[in-house]
Amino acid sequence: MHRYEEIAEMMAEQIANRSLAPGERLPSLRKISRDMGVSIGTVQRAYTDLEDRGLVVPRQRSGYYVRAADPSVSPGENGFREAVMPERVRVMDTAVSVMRSAARPDLVQLGSAVPDVSGSAATRLHLELKRRIPAIVNWEEDPLGYLPLRRQLARRAMDSGVRVHPDDIVVTAGCQEALTIALRCITRPGDLVAVESPCYYGLLQALEVLELDVIELPASPREGISVSHLASVLRQWPVKGIVLTPAFSNPSGYRLSRTKKKALVRLISAHDVPLIEDEAFADLSYAGDRPHSIRSLDREGRVILCGSLSKSLCSDFRI
Repeated sequence: MHRYEEIAEMMAEQIANRSLAPGERLPSLRKISRDMGVSIGTVQRAYTDLEDRGLVVPRQRSGYYVRAADPSVSPGENGFREAVMPERVRVMDTAVSVMRSAARPDLVQLGSAVPDVSGSAATRLHLELKRRIPAIVNWEEDPLGYLPLRRQLARRAMDSGVRVHPDDIVVTAGCQEALTIALRCITRPGDLVAVESPCYYGLLQALEVLELDVIELPASPREGISVSHLASVLRQWPVKGIVLTPAFSNPSGYRLSRTKKKALVRLISAHDVPLIEDEAFADLSYAGDRPHSIRSLDREGRVILCGSLSKSLCSDFRI
């Protein structure tokens, strides 16, 4: 860990436990530089990192201050709400209503994560699949899934920075099933799971069916979740698992920084809590390469990575 990251985490911890109260001025750059034996530039970078997380705000010629609690500010704007009480998920009726609305021709489906397949590329892919089906349908059944596909997925995982053996991959009927299986592996009915808020309603359906309690992690469209906020939640509640979509989360669209991903890996290691990472939208970057996953930083096997091609290629191409 870089020195500026250590300083940022120390300050974030003090903010989370209210040693630094909302509205309070942070120690000056010079003081932290002198006390910790680092350059002023290192401290400045740490404070900028805290600002990027939405934990502090700069004031001209005055320094940095802990962001004041403001109930009128939603997590979709500039701040984060305080942790709320855990509760049982009950969204099935709402989710069914959303799915039924997809069939209405008078509605524009802004809430549906479905790629445009009106061009010729999808048509050519469908034709190619039809040509290859006779060679696929007679494959010898494997509980992990079609081996040639798992080999290709292992190669593709390198785009996320992950080195994985084909035997470590399980093919499912979609990312929704993968998320459900992962939740079954790490929880029992009545357990508590932390999820970003807002999140994909299909995840909430799975949590309801599995009879799991949920605590929300408010997510900003710019910075995503607050790691210090999650740390506070893990100290207060017996969380058995965390579910995040760190790459272009639906519906907030945030992209979690590499600094936060590293902090998350350290946090789940310290609390021995598994994290389910949904990277179904990771291909949808407007600029730059596909972001590396949290799983790429995990050396202890606590991150379960779930992916899909239905959001970026075609929703019809199910296994």
